[in-house]
Amino acid sequence: MLTRNPAAADDLVQDTIEKALRAARQFRSGTNLRAWLTRIMRNAFTDGCRSGARLVTIDRTDFWETALADTHAEQEQEQPTTLGFIDLVTMADVHLALKAIEPASRLIFTMAHIDGVSYGAIAVQLRIPVSTVGTRLMRARKKVRHVMERTWAQSLPRAA
Repeated sequence: MLTRNPAAADDLVQDTIEKALRAARQFRSGTNLRAWLTRIMRNAFTDGCRSGARLVTIDRTDFWETALADTHAEQEQEQPTTLGFIDLVTMADVHLALKAIEPASRLIFTMAHIDGVSYGAIAVQLRIPVSTVGTRLMRARKKVRHVMERTWAQSLPRAA
């Protein structure tokens, strides 16, 4: 009755049972179990509505026909794109750019982007606040990008 959708109703019942089992200690013996479960279900339904969780029913045949039509339309409208330097960057290019910046910036960039170390771990290791890690990393990224842009611009053929 609440969902007007059999699949959503099944999900709601499952959520209700799960919540009821978690809160089993709160049920008072001798009271109306059905009323208690109904209240849990209504609350779960209301919470789902408030959070914006909506169940969308899709007809599979319509979905695939629409998806295929969209794919064909995109392929027909594809235009050649112009690639910039950032689209052509390799890890070798990044390593060359890192050699051109100062060691402190190189270290923090390498830790974050090559080694995959979290900001928190970098902060502990370098004994600096996490916010400082973010600031230094932002500056290191700008430096690396600047070096790479300059290198790319120098490699372009000169117009006569």
